[in-house]
Amino acid sequence: MLLDIATFSGRLHPLLVHLPIGFLLLAILFELFSYIKKFEHLKASVSFTLLLGFISAVLACIFGYILSLSGDYDAAALNDHKVSGITLALIAGLLFLISSGLFKSLPGIKRSVFTTLCVLTLALMSYTGHQGGTLTHGAEYLSMDVLTQQQRIKPLSVEQAMIFEDVVHPILIQRCSQCHRADKMKGELSMKTLGDLQKGGKNGAAIVAGSLNKSELYKRITLDPEHEEYMPTDG
Repeated sequence: MLLDIATFSGRLHPLLVHLPIGFLLLAILFELFSYIKKFEHLKASVSFTLLLGFISAVLACIFGYILSLSGDYDAAALNDHKVSGITLALIAGLLFLISSGLFKSLPGIKRSVFTTLCVLTLALMSYTGHQGGTLTHGAEYLSMDVLTQQQRIKPLSVEQAMIFEDVVHPILIQRCSQCHRADKMKGELSMKTLGDLQKGGKNGAAIVAGSLNKSELYKRITLDPEHEEYMPTDG
């Protein structure tokens, strides 16, 4: 029961993480637009919006930490996302304290400095979000490789198709690569290339030529869907 609660709580992170993004972005836009006389009334909403951003950022950090305990993520990328996320939450709280004036002991700063801090916070939020996207979709999801990679031309007929490159591998990438790629290798298995599949993971080679019984991939996809080792886990 406790394991199920922890798993469920961790999976709330992707839901909650969009709240601080929205609130902090809104607060920064309020701050910037309030320089225009027509919208100067928006300045009064900055402090409250920053408070909402701070609270939601703290919650996102808590549930993100619970999610990270699964151990299914690249350690370096996870650490970057964790540190930048916690830093973002702390800065959001500091900006709220400065803008609210609740703590008189805090030194006063010029409005231009406060606005600059808001813009820098936006940059940090973008970096944190990018690191989160890298954890979820892989480092190649938003990279120069996406612009420069050459896609394989689809064969015009069955006779022209290559079994692995045109039939098997696209299915594996679509159904399995979210959990089995270079920077998120569940079971220490990557499916990016044929070599990766032959190398396999901690349970042995994913595919063994001429031997279904020794091919871990075949074993997993032919198990009963209710079996805990059945793959892919989402059907």
